[in-house]
Amino acid sequence: MDEGAKDFLKVVGTIIGVLLIALMLLFAIWPMYNVWASMKSGEAELAQADYSKQVQIVNAEANSNAAKFNYETTVTNAKGVAEANKIIGLSLKDNPQYLDWLWIENVAKDAKNQIIYVPSGTMGMPQQGIGGMPLTEAGRAVV
Repeated sequence: MDEGAKDFLKVVGTIIGVLLIALMLLFAIWPMYNVWASMKSGEAELAQADYSKQVQIVNAEANSNAAKFNYETTVTNAKGVAEANKIIGLSLKDNPQYLDWLWIENVAKDAKNQIIYVPSGTMGMPQQGIGGMPLTEAGRAVV
């Protein structure tokens, strides 16, 4: 064999040797890499679960704060309505004629093509008929 062929075989042998050593190292390191990759994957899943838990906690706290705010708003509104009703009630207490007038006005507004029942007595319009009886009861008087 000539010198060029020997050099060529040495280079090819060296390349094959390096490839075999690399392949053996790969087979030796591959199981350790799998363990390391599995460990990192587990850590990533744990971090994701922890983050999801923190997000749920923050959302629950926000919902709780919103519910407290809505409760306080509702209570404040109810107190305002109660106070307004108290003021209106006190102003109407000594003025029943206003309610009579308001009732008549509302009946007059909606009276088109309607039959309107006018109550009588203590809860209705105080219209007097024969002998001091309400008009609707006047026809039933015993004479």
